Amino acid sequence: IANATTINGGNVTSELGDGIYVSYAYRYGYGSLVVNGGVVTGHQNGIASYDTSNSIKVTNGNIIGTNAVGVRTNCTSTLLGGVIEGGTYGVQVTNGTTNIGTDDGTIDIDAPILKGDLYGLYISGGTINFSDGILKGATNADYGQITNIPDRAEIFEDEEIINGVTYDIKYLVKETDIAVNLQ
Repeated sequence: IANATTINGGNVTSELGDGIYVSYAYRYGYGSLVVNGGVVTGHQNGIASYDTSNSIKVTNGNIIGTNAVGVRTNCTSTLLGGVIEGGTYGVQVTNGTTNIGTDDGTIDIDAPILKGDLYGLYISGGTINFSDGILKGATNADYGQITNIPDRAEIFEDEEIINGVTYDIKYLVKETDIAVNLQ
Protein backbone atom coordinates (compact mmCIF):
# COMPACT_ATOMS: atom_id res chain seq x y z
CA ILE A 1 0.00 0.00 0.00
CA ALA A 2 1.01 3.58 -0.56
CA ASN A 3 -1.18 6.20 1.07
CA ALA A 4 -3.41 5.83 4.14
CA THR A 5 -5.15 2.47 4.50
CA THR A 6 -7.29 1.18 7.37
CA ILE A 7 -8.37 -2.44 7.79
CA ASN A 8 -11.28 -2.98 10.18
CA GLY A 9 -11.97 -6.67 9.50
CA GLY A 10 -11.98 -9.42 6.90
CA ASN A 11 -9.05 -11.38 5.49
CA VAL A 12 -6.00 -10.28 3.51
CA THR A 13 -3.97 -13.23 2.23
CA SER A 14 -0.92 -13.51 0.00
CA GLU A 15 0.22 -16.93 -1.15
CA LEU A 16 3.52 -15.64 -2.57
CA GLY A 17 4.99 -12.68 -0.69
CA ASP A 18 3.96 -10.27 2.04
CA GLY A 19 0.35 -10.00 3.17
CA ILE A 20 0.67 -6.20 3.10
CA TYR A 21 3.70 -4.27 1.86
CA VAL A 22 3.69 -0.67 3.10
CA SER A 23 5.60 1.44 0.58
CA TYR A 24 6.27 4.84 -0.88
CA ALA A 25 4.61 5.81 -4.15
CA TYR A 26 5.60 8.97 -6.00
CA ARG A 27 2.02 10.11 -6.60
CA TYR A 28 0.61 9.19 -3.20
CA GLY A 29 3.44 9.70 -0.71
CA TYR A 30 4.44 7.43 2.13
CA GLY A 31 2.36 4.53 3.35
CA SER A 32 0.31 4.59 6.52
CA LEU A 33 -1.39 1.38 7.63
CA VAL A 34 -3.85 0.90 10.51
CA VAL A 35 -5.16 -2.58 11.34
CA ASN A 36 -8.14 -2.52 13.73
CA GLY A 37 -9.24 -6.11 13.14
CA GLY A 38 -9.30 -8.98 10.72
CA VAL A 39 -6.60 -11.41 9.65
CA VAL A 40 -3.55 -10.50 7.54
CA THR A 41 -1.56 -13.52 6.33
CA GLY A 42 1.52 -13.45 4.15
CA HIS A 43 3.47 -16.39 2.76
CA GLN A 44 6.61 -14.51 3.88
CA ASN A 45 5.75 -11.52 6.13
CA GLY A 46 2.32 -10.55 7.40
CA ILE A 47 3.12 -6.82 7.15
CA ALA A 48 6.41 -5.37 5.88
CA SER A 49 7.75 -1.83 5.62
CA TYR A 50 11.26 -0.96 4.49
CA ASP A 51 10.95 2.84 4.38
CA THR A 52 11.54 4.88 7.55
CA SER A 53 8.87 7.44 6.59
CA ASN A 54 6.00 4.93 6.61
CA SER A 55 3.88 4.13 9.67
CA ILE A 56 2.14 1.01 10.97
CA LYS A 57 -0.46 0.77 13.73
CA VAL A 58 -2.07 -2.48 14.91
CA THR A 59 -4.88 -2.20 17.48
CA ASN A 60 -6.41 -5.66 17.04
CA GLY A 61 -6.60 -8.63 14.70
CA ASN A 62 -4.20 -11.41 13.74
CA ILE A 63 -1.07 -10.73 11.71
CA ILE A 64 0.69 -13.85 10.43
CA GLY A 65 3.96 -14.20 8.55
CA THR A 66 3.85 -17.88 7.69
CA ASN A 67 7.51 -18.40 6.74
CA ALA A 68 9.14 -15.23 8.03
CA VAL A 69 7.94 -12.33 10.23
CA GLY A 70 4.54 -11.17 11.49
CA VAL A 71 5.46 -7.46 11.28
CA ARG A 72 8.80 -6.42 9.76
CA THR A 73 9.35 -2.72 10.36
CA ASN A 74 11.91 0.04 10.12
CA CYS A 75 9.38 2.86 10.52
CA THR A 76 7.27 4.29 13.32
CA SER A 77 5.12 1.40 14.52
CA THR A 78 2.53 1.24 17.27
CA LEU A 79 1.41 -2.23 18.35
CA LEU A 80 -1.48 -1.96 20.79
CA GLY A 81 -3.35 -5.24 20.47
CA GLY A 82 -3.94 -8.40 18.54
CA VAL A 83 -1.77 -11.43 17.90
CA ILE A 84 1.32 -10.96 15.74
CA GLU A 85 3.14 -14.16 14.86
CA GLY A 86 5.76 -15.37 12.44
CA GLY A 87 7.59 -18.48 11.32
CA THR A 88 10.82 -16.82 12.50
CA TYR A 89 9.97 -13.63 14.45
CA GLY A 90 6.73 -12.15 15.67
CA VAL A 91 8.09 -8.63 15.12
CA GLN A 92 11.42 -7.61 13.58
CA VAL A 93 12.61 -4.03 14.10
CA THR A 94 15.58 -2.68 12.11
CA ASN A 95 15.06 1.10 12.53
CA GLY A 96 12.53 3.69 13.68
CA THR A 97 10.52 3.75 16.89
CA THR A 98 8.30 0.82 17.83
CA ASN A 99 5.81 1.26 20.67
CA ILE A 100 4.50 -2.00 22.12
CA GLY A 101 1.48 -0.97 24.17
CA THR A 102 0.90 2.38 25.85
CA ASP A 103 2.78 3.76 28.84
CA ASP A 104 -0.37 4.88 30.68
CA GLY A 105 0.37 3.73 34.23
CA THR A 106 -1.18 0.28 33.82
CA ILE A 107 0.30 -2.90 32.35
CA ASP A 108 -1.77 -5.24 30.18
CA ILE A 109 0.01 -8.57 29.60
CA ASP A 110 -2.81 -9.91 27.41
CA ALA A 111 -2.23 -7.68 24.38
CA PRO A 112 -0.45 -7.42 22.10
CA ILE A 113 0.96 -10.94 21.76
CA LEU A 114 4.23 -11.15 19.78
CA LYS A 115 5.05 -14.78 19.01
CA GLY A 116 7.78 -16.23 16.83
CA ASP A 117 9.05 -19.72 16.20
CA LEU A 118 12.52 -18.31 16.97
CA TYR A 119 11.98 -14.92 18.70
CA GLY A 120 8.83 -13.03 19.64
CA LEU A 121 10.67 -9.73 19.16
CA TYR A 122 13.89 -9.43 17.13
CA ILE A 123 15.67 -6.06 17.37
CA SER A 124 18.64 -5.10 15.21
CA GLY A 125 18.12 -1.33 15.43
CA GLY A 126 15.70 1.41 16.38
CA THR A 127 14.01 2.41 19.62
CA ILE A 128 11.73 -0.05 21.41
CA ASN A 129 9.22 1.17 24.02
CA PHE A 130 7.77 -1.94 25.72
CA SER A 131 4.75 -1.02 27.88
CA ASP A 132 2.16 -3.81 27.42
CA GLY A 133 1.83 -7.28 26.00
CA ILE A 134 3.79 -10.49 26.02
CA LEU A 135 6.76 -11.77 23.99
CA LYS A 136 6.96 -15.48 23.12
CA GLY A 137 9.77 -17.27 21.31
CA ALA A 138 10.91 -20.89 21.10
CA THR A 139 14.59 -19.83 21.06
CA ASN A 140 14.13 -16.74 23.26
CA ALA A 141 11.33 -14.27 23.85
CA ASP A 142 13.46 -11.47 22.42
CA TYR A 143 16.78 -10.67 20.83
CA GLY A 144 18.41 -7.25 21.00
CA GLN A 145 17.94 -4.22 23.22
CA ILE A 146 14.56 -3.09 24.56
CA THR A 147 15.13 0.66 25.00
CA ASN A 148 12.42 1.73 27.45
CA ILE A 149 9.97 0.18 29.90
CA PRO A 150 7.61 2.09 32.22
CA ASP A 151 8.86 3.48 35.52
CA ARG A 152 8.64 0.99 38.39
CA ALA A 153 8.23 -1.95 35.99
CA GLU A 154 10.43 -5.00 35.52
CA ILE A 155 10.60 -7.59 32.76
CA PHE A 156 9.48 -10.97 34.08
CA GLU A 157 10.63 -14.16 32.34
CA ASP A 158 8.82 -17.50 32.35
CA GLU A 159 8.04 -20.47 30.10
CA GLU A 160 4.90 -21.68 28.35
CA ILE A 161 4.29 -24.92 26.46
CA ILE A 162 2.46 -24.37 23.16
CA ASN A 163 1.64 -27.43 21.05
CA GLY A 164 4.36 -29.43 22.79
CA VAL A 165 7.04 -26.74 22.28
CA THR A 166 8.49 -24.82 25.22
CA TYR A 167 8.45 -21.06 24.60
CA ASP A 168 10.44 -18.50 26.55
CA ILE A 169 8.03 -15.69 27.50
CA LYS A 170 8.57 -12.19 28.82
CA TYR A 171 6.11 -9.62 30.08
CA LEU A 172 6.12 -6.62 32.38
CA VAL A 173 5.14 -6.51 36.03
CA LYS A 174 5.05 -3.54 38.39
CA GLU A 175 7.60 -3.60 41.21
CA THR A 176 4.70 -3.69 43.71
CA ASP A 177 3.44 -6.91 42.08
CA ILE A 178 6.88 -8.49 42.52
CA ALA A 179 6.97 -7.55 46.22
CA VAL A 180 3.48 -9.00 46.83
CA ASN A 181 4.38 -12.28 45.10
CA LEU A 182 7.57 -12.69 47.16
CA GLN A 183 5.69 -12.62 50.49
